[in-house]
Amino acid sequence: MKKIFYFFTVVLFVSCQFNGTNVNEESKKGEAEKVAEVLYTDIAKQDFKKAEMLFGDKFFEVTTREDLQKMFTMLNEKLGNYKSRKLANWQTTSTVGTNPATNYVLVYTVEYDKFSAEEKIILSKVDDDIKILGYNVNSKAFLN
Repeated sequence: MKKIFYFFTVVLFVSCQFNGTNVNEESKKGEAEKVAEVLYTDIAKQDFKKAEMLFGDKFFEVTTREDLQKMFTMLNEKLGNYKSRKLANWQTTSTVGTNPATNYVLVYTVEYDKFSAEEKIILSKVDDDIKILGYNVNSKAFLN
């Protein structure tokens, strides 16, 4: 009977998942900002095909690559050329343990030639690769 109890205890222990969550770590923010730096460098150069490579498969489940290219072009026409950005807000959530994952949210105030914008970039780390899952742009330029 003891052997059966020990067996089921071991099976239960092995099947359990052990995870912990860390929120708003500076080092994780830095990881996401590196991706944002590449994104804005590509936007400044108007190299939208290269910028597309920063976006993950989950993004393309809801938005086609062609639509992303059209969006970049439209943003450039409406807002003007990229000038600068300032990080306005950020959040990271890192799960460590048997199911590790890291999610990031960066909110920038971005200056373009014609208008400014508030841009929210949502990223996720898959294995060791950080990809953009969401990219939202709000600007008064879209009211005209």
